[in-house]
Amino acid sequence: MDLYGNALSAAKLDDLRSYYNEDLSFSEIAVNKKKSRQAVFSAVRSAERILLRLERKLGFLDKAQAVRSDFEKIKGITKKLQGVLSDGESGKNLKYLEDILEIADKYTES
Repeated sequence: MDLYGNALSAAKLDDLRSYYNEDLSFSEIAVNKKKSRQAVFSAVRSAERILLRLERKLGFLDKAQAVRSDFEKIKGITKKLQGVLSDGESGKNLKYLEDILEIADKYTES
């Protein structure tokens, strides 16, 4: 919802948030919004299809997870580099820096 929520109508987004974030049933949402249970069910299912279709086409979630994974690698490499620098072993420094640059290049090359 966070990535693609703006692609939904306000009503669909509101129903979807009520269902997933507030953990309300279709019946509870229907009572609160003065709609039929079937209307809420249809809105939520339609919104889910729209969001899934967008993710299949754009893949932002997969990309975000890949970025998160790469930044975890960067953190690990940086910690190793800090240890090496404190030990005074300059030979390993170049390898660690090359690893960091390789990861960074994924996001900076055109």
